Amino acid sequence: MAAASAGGAVIPFLPVIWLAAQSPWVVWFNIAKYQLSYRVVYWPDPLPHDLDTLTGWLADPQSLLLGLLAIFGVVYIARRSDWARERRSEFYLCGWLALGITAELAVAHPTFGRYFCLVTPWAGILAVVGLHALGSRVLQPAKPFWPVLILSLICAGALARSLGDNLSDSLTWRDYEAVARRLREVTPPGKQIFTEEEVYFLLRRRPPPGMEFGYSHKLELAPAVLAKLHITSEDMQKKQLAAGAFATAATCDNDTLGEYALDKTFHQKDDLHGCSVFWDWEPPAPGKK
Repeated sequence: MAAASAGGAVIPFLPVIWLAAQSPWVVWFNIAKYQLSYRVVYWPDPLPHDLDTLTGWLADPQSLLLGLLAIFGVVYIARRSDWARERRSEFYLCGWLALGITAELAVAHPTFGRYFCLVTPWAGILAVVGLHALGSRVLQPAKPFWPVLILSLICAGALARSLGDNLSDSLTWRDYEAVARRLREVTPPGKQIFTEEEVYFLLRRRPPPGMEFGYSHKLELAPAVLAKLHITSEDMQKKQLAAGAFATAATCDNDTLGEYALDKTFHQKDDLHGCSVFWDWEPPAPGKK
C-alpha cells in the first residue's frame, strides 16, 4: 500500500520533475519560495482573515456536522467497536490524514475555506462511522434510512442556502462570458487585450507574456529575475497601457480598476454584471505619465 501511495504521488508530479530538470530555480520559486515568502504580497495582514477562515466551520452546518460525526466515529472505533486491529488502523489512518492536512492548510498565510475540501474525503469516511454509531443508539440499528435522510436534508438545505447567498453577490461564469463577448466585439483583429485569466480563457487567447498569473504582478523583484520568471510587474503594465499596447481592457476587480486608471486610459466604457469593458485608447495628456 505504501508503494501504491508513493506511486500515486509521483506519477502526477512527473511534469513538474521534467520542468525542474530544465529550470530548477524557476520551479523552486513557483512551488516553494512564492508560497512561503510572497503570498502575503496581496494580503499584508492575513491574520484576521485567517482567523475568520479557521473558525468559519462554526457557522457552517455541513462542516460542523462532518467534523462532529468524524469525532464520534473515531470514539466509536476506539472504545465501542469490536473490529480487528487491522480494520481499525485503516480508519485511524483517515483520522491522521485529516488532521495532518488540516494542520498544513491552517498555517498557510493567507488560507481559504476552499482549501479544506482536501480534508473532506478522509473526514467523510469517519463521519459514516459516526453516523452509524449515533443512529444505532437512537433509532433501530438495522434501519439506517432515517438518520441518513435527516442528515441529507440538513446538508441539502444548507447547500441551497449557501448557493442562494453566493449567487446574489458573486460573479458567475455567464457574467464572464458576457464580458468576453463584448471584448470580442470591440477589439480590433490582432490587437492585445488587458484583462483577467478567466476572460483570456473564454476568448481562447493566450495572455500577453508575463500576464499569465494575475497574483504575480505585485512582486517587487529585480527586472532580470522577473524576466526569468516570465512576470510583468504592475509598473510595466501601467507603462504598456499608457503607451497604447492594449487596444481594449476589461476587469471585474475594483482594485484593478482604480490602480490602473482604466477610466482615464480609454475613451469608452461598458458596464456588464459588475465588470467593466474599455476600448478606444486615449493617449495621456502632454506632461502626464
